[in-house]
Amino acid sequence: MAERKWNPTVGEMIDRLTILELKHLHNPPHREVIIKEIEDLVDDINVALPKPNTIYAEFIRHVIILSQYNTHIWNHEDNMRKGVAEGNDLMFTHQCNGVRCRAKDKINHRVNNRTDPKVNAIAAEVPDFEPKW
Repeated sequence: MAERKWNPTVGEMIDRLTILELKHLHNPPHREVIIKEIEDLVDDINVALPKPNTIYAEFIRHVIILSQYNTHIWNHEDNMRKGVAEGNDLMFTHQCNGVRCRAKDKINHRVNNRTDPKVNAIAAEVPDFEPKW
């Protein structure tokens, strides 16, 4: 059997974990399936983290930023699906996604995973919107 050539980075797995936590909160009928995926993903993250595991406050902050921006994206997309246009700004959602991508890169850099060399993000054009990295 051939070995996999591409595996998700720690940043991508943490990104997925933040989204699964949102799904767990917002989709009660599917919680059992979501909980199983969360458990599997937590195990995979633990395997993928460098040994010895040296996680610092800066790393935790990047995870928090990733989680918060995913929540903003979730809320905006949820409102759009419901047809609620008021307060939903596509530019804001795009900016959140740009920050989300940079947070994943910062997480990946910390654990020596590959990073995305080009992130198409408008957030950089709005300095007050960008976290103080």
